[in-house]
Amino acid sequence: VKSVAPSGLPRASDVERRNLHSSPRPGLLDPSPAHNPAFAYFHRVLLGYCDGGSFAGNREAALHDSSGRPVWFRGRRNLDAQLEALRGLSLAPTPSAVPLQTFSEPSVALRGLGLADGAELLLAGGSAGGLGAPFSAERVRARLPQLSRFKLLLLSAFFLHRQPEPLPRAAACRRTFDPAASSAACTPWPDKMRALYELMHASGAPGCERALSATERWRCIFANESGARLDGG
Repeated sequence: VKSVAPSGLPRASDVERRNLHSSPRPGLLDPSPAHNPAFAYFHRVLLGYCDGGSFAGNREAALHDSSGRPVWFRGRRNLDAQLEALRGLSLAPTPSAVPLQTFSEPSVALRGLGLADGAELLLAGGSAGGLGAPFSAERVRARLPQLSRFKLLLLSAFFLHRQPEPLPRAAACRRTFDPAASSAACTPWPDKMRALYELMHASGAPGCERALSATERWRCIFANESGARLDGG
């Protein structure tokens, strides 16, 4: 699971897009069997939520920025659409390591990736994608009932759900974005995450959402909260 720029923000440069396809990727995404013997022969797909909300956004109507442009928060629906596209295609054999697949080139990304025929799936994410992986894990698993094995792997996904230590105002602001910004720049991290969750009408982590009251469900955006309440085996 890979995070991408939210709608309305600058898109990746041409160099960054080329690097997505050609640069070395150590670990799970490395296409070399010598370096990645466990997963080099797996199909590997980068999923994009496209709204800055870790696959949780589910707002029906668009918001608008200062210039009047619409901004959509529909990362949950984007994930569902990508899974449906991948499920509907036949799974091609992989006689040798296959290139990393992305949705930036649909004609390439969708060729021979039939998740409906797959037996094993590892859902992984890091940073913001690491928040989205446990948040979406139950929905992903439910859409692929044929899987014999489904695992979740989080890389740098645990953002501490606590108020920051008391700091002078300037230092606290520097730890966010702009030391000269308004007090909003110094808002504690949990409060910012709650505001985001409510802004984008987030939903999609059923185990966590059932376990918490309506006023506390925003906590499900944290990996330690949603990951601790996963249902479905």
